[in-house]
Amino acid sequence: MEQIQEQLYNLINEANETTSIAAAQKFNVPVTSLVAAMKSLETMETIVTELQKQQGVRLTAEGEQAVKSSTPEFQILTFLNGQTLHKSKIIEHFGEAFISANLSAALRRKLVTIVSQSKTDTDPQIVPSQTTVDDIQVQLQNLATQAPAQIAGLKKAKYVEQYEEKYFLIKKGPTFSNGLVKPQPELTQADLTSGKPTNIKALNFNALGKPPVSGSLHPLLKMKTAFVQILSQMGFQQMKTEKYVESSFWNFDSLFQPQQHPARDMHDTFFLQNPALADLSKITPEYLQAVKNMHEKGGFQSHGYNYVWAENEAQKNILRTHTTSVSSRFLYQHAQNVQKSGKFTPLKCFSIDRVFRNETLDATHLCEFHQVEGFICDKNLNLGNLMAVIREFFKALGMPQIRFKPCYNPYTEPSMEIFCFHEGLKRWIEVGNSGIFRPEMLRPMGFDEDVVALAWGLSLERPTMIKYHINNIRDLVGPGCDITMIQSCQDILME
Repeated sequence: MEQIQEQLYNLINEANETTSIAAAQKFNVPVTSLVAAMKSLETMETIVTELQKQQGVRLTAEGEQAVKSSTPEFQILTFLNGQTLHKSKIIEHFGEAFISANLSAALRRKLVTIVSQSKTDTDPQIVPSQTTVDDIQVQLQNLATQAPAQIAGLKKAKYVEQYEEKYFLIKKGPTFSNGLVKPQPELTQADLTSGKPTNIKALNFNALGKPPVSGSLHPLLKMKTAFVQILSQMGFQQMKTEKYVESSFWNFDSLFQPQQHPARDMHDTFFLQNPALADLSKITPEYLQAVKNMHEKGGFQSHGYNYVWAENEAQKNILRTHTTSVSSRFLYQHAQNVQKSGKFTPLKCFSIDRVFRNETLDATHLCEFHQVEGFICDKNLNLGNLMAVIREFFKALGMPQIRFKPCYNPYTEPSMEIFCFHEGLKRWIEVGNSGIFRPEMLRPMGFDEDVVALAWGLSLERPTMIKYHINNIRDLVGPGCDITMIQSCQDILME
């Protein structure tokens, strides 16, 4: 760079001013290298620069080829060489694509004419004109002297194009007469004690500082943000999920899950010791009784479970095992509002939050994880609608490889497990569950028999592992999580 600086200084000394484009061409160096040397001299006030703009027209690649070899349509005339030839002969020489693209231009410029023997003649004769000069080639060779009308025609034919070029005008600066003496980068004690004038480099307040080292969002937070964005765009509203501690009633009983179900065992669920029981007094007696009757005797063409339902079992406090308890509360409140207003309105909701299960830790399971819960409550819905919504959701995430497998759930019928292909593990893994809420759950809440609720629950961790090719969930959370992995995970929306 010092050599370029010296060359630039000598050029300005001789010519008083120049441009960055002219100087780069004269020194046979890239403009970027010239600008770097120029900026260095500018900080020392050896030179001053002004940003300039230059507009005009220039040849395109087609224009340059036309200047060199004449225009394509004139090449057809040159090939004819005063002879009348059949179109097939010209195609044989130039190729069908060339003739298809340029014969019409030759006809328009009256360089050739077509003579057909009949309307169905597939191989007409091409007759050349007496023109000997390619007028467009001449215009391109003398582009600077052409009138605006000619420029417009050449531009329409894509032989020329408009351009705007930025460059720097370079002149002598306040310290130009001092020569190329570099100022000292900093003031020393010797400079202060010597009493002699020193040439200290001025502070550059326009220089960019070192980029600060900042934190990175965890892949789970990025995926959660993407989930919220996609579901909101699909018309879903987000539910509040502040209750980590939930009663067994809302977590199990309201969902028509029997009190003897294995999922309610200590091997699968975390129970609280203090407080051990929840207060169910805020639930209306009518709804409690309806849930009790549905478990014990059934109703609405259901036989129930034929056991004695115990309220003290429903009162047990647990760490919620799924956010379906949030959906159950929200649906019950909606049913109450429908009964008060006398008018049914559709509902589309979702929630994303933490749930807890007494799982054995392995590569794809944790005791504490996140669940994405959603439902659509409306009339005239079916399983096809549910599958379409789930496919659309995963397609927006960039994971189109989705499969469904029939399964059993206490509170949905029919029910389906959702599987997604994991590129890292090279196998299909379960990412969630779905189904249609059973009438035994919805009817006690107060919904009419034609109301249907589609529902699904997805893991947040597993789609994140699939998206970012993470093979072990212990690499995603916990002490094994690597900060470089977090920083390398790019935002997924808008990929």
